[in-house]
Amino acid sequence: RGFQGFSWACRACPTGTFKDTVSESSDAEMFFQAAALPADTCQSCPNGTFGAGGGQTTASACQECPPNSFSEGGSDACLCNLGYYDVDPALATNCSACPPDTFLNLTGQVGPSACIVCPG
Repeated sequence: RGFQGFSWACRACPTGTFKDTVSESSDAEMFFQAAALPADTCQSCPNGTFGAGGGQTTASACQECPPNSFSEGGSDACLCNLGYYDVDPALATNCSACPPDTFLNLTGQVGPSACIVCPG
């Protein structure tokens, strides 16, 4: 669980993924039939969740994105929605709305200075 590959090259599932099974295939089977053994591959965390650490063993280890943010499947972090900016990207995603009379037409922006003043 949480790992994939041959016994001599076993590696943790990358961030944004998990593996909740243990392969019962031998190294020879995995080497010669890798394409036919999908059970040994790590699965992406679902949309709207992220996997911050490698080697996750269950889908429940994928964490939900915080409010006003999103992720695509297999992400290791969430991005702020349109109209929101990340308060401090060094910490966990924390999205705040742009101030009144401003907007953001890009996702994943950082700081209130990314908000654009509305014309007029």
